[in-house]
Amino acid sequence: MDTTGVMRLALDLAGLKDVPADSGIWVPGRRIRKVLFAIDAGAPELLLAKQEGYDLLIAHHPVGPARLTFSKVVRRHVDFMLDKTCAETHC
Repeated sequence: MDTTGVMRLALDLAGLKDVPADSGIWVPGRRIRKVLFAIDAGAPELLLAKQEGYDLLIAHHPVGPARLTFSKVVRRHVDFMLDKTCAETHC
């Protein structure tokens, strides 16, 4: 599997069509077989992934350009909350 396939699988599992504003593929890869997951990933985690033979590192918290678009993520959360509130109160 390649990184595009991993992203497509994640979107399918989450029921999403589009990549969220705080997500992305920073380094494309192919032949992915072993994946390391982390909440936060920096240089130490990248080094560990390399030393332990991982093909891919997936981090939960955004880095790089994703941080610049984080306001879009917050706006999306507000929209979700408003939609749920309106559904419950029939506004």
